Amino acid sequence: MRNSTEKASRLLRKYAPDIVGTGGMTVQCNDALTIGRLVKSMDINVRLVYGGVHFTFWPDDGLRYGDVCII
Repeated sequence: MRNSTEKASRLLRKYAPDIVGTGGMTVQCNDALTIGRLVKSMDINVRLVYGGVHFTFWPDDGLRYGDVCII
């Protein structure tokens, strides 16, 4: 995951997005939350959107770090 985190950090710095979306199934939930924490640690103003099966059934998991959960 370290290389993935470093790559994601480079992409966030390069593109400076206003919105980042991530999500997935329950088995991918921890990775999605890691991405969310990374995004918010780099820029608290980036809107973070979670979606997918896990966040449909447990939106509170995504709202711990994110701004919106799409169900």
